[in-house]
Amino acid sequence: MNNKVEFQVTARVEVALKKLAKAQIPVGAVKTDGAKVRFSTNREYIQKVFAIFKHPCYNTVIRRKSAKMRLADLFKRRFGLIVGGVVFLATCIISQSLVLKVSVTGNAPYLAEQVLSIATECGVKEFTFCSKLDKPLLSSRVTALENVEFCSVTRKGWSLIIDVHAHPREENKVNYSPLKAERAGTITKLTALCGTPEKALGDKVSVGDVIINNYELTADGERVKCLAAGYAEIEVSGSISLFYESQSEENERLALSAPSLYSDSVTAKSLKITPCDGGYYYSVDFTYLHTQAWNIT
Repeated sequence: MNNKVEFQVTARVEVALKKLAKAQIPVGAVKTDGAKVRFSTNREYIQKVFAIFKHPCYNTVIRRKSAKMRLADLFKRRFGLIVGGVVFLATCIISQSLVLKVSVTGNAPYLAEQVLSIATECGVKEFTFCSKLDKPLLSSRVTALENVEFCSVTRKGWSLIIDVHAHPREENKVNYSPLKAERAGTITKLTALCGTPEKALGDKVSVGDVIINNYELTADGERVKCLAAGYAEIEVSGSISLFYESQSEENERLALSAPSLYSDSVTAKSLKITPCDGGYYYSVDFTYLHTQAWNIT
């Protein structure tokens, strides 16, 4: 950065240069303007220049400060604005990481305690900086709870909002509807205690397909309404993608353990690691068993 200071002294040029040379002050860009002489020198000689031209007759002034001096003056004039900007920026950064309140919303208030417990395990704690919060992991673990069909994790100001939606609970009620598939996959087990199976082992099913229907056939081939009861086991395919900053055996182990959040009955899993900006995506494809019981207490 430019460190030159430009002076103007009311004196004959030969007198000014002689004094400067005697004081061993290097100068440059010497110009004359009538009875005035201008010259530039390094900033560290400012006090010496004023000392050798201290007599009032010389009328010594700085016409142009060095770049460093101008920058310092600008900082002094804008100090309040700069401090305000720094405070504002710090507030924005803090507001994105500090959590003062954790709220569980949605239609499943009975799950609030479980959700908050999972959130704590995933790095969420009120009145702290949740820098280690893994939102995808928190969302997937909450979604794995019984009857939960949707979960989102969002920030709103100082609050972390966990929105949970679940299927309505129906306890100790007889359901007269057919048994329909809750997951898409392949039938691996099927037992019909009452009603008529519409699928067989090895059949593919989509969500909503009837597995056990609510009727039985008489000897004459007539359909008679009845209660569908039994259970089915469906092998379901799933996938999960996690982001890590580095590639390691520990991260592979963590990624391969993630499918257990969906089910305790994982039957197969495979890992694919893809480099990306700033780290690696660990993608796990897996299959697990989903069991549905219908009208069985």
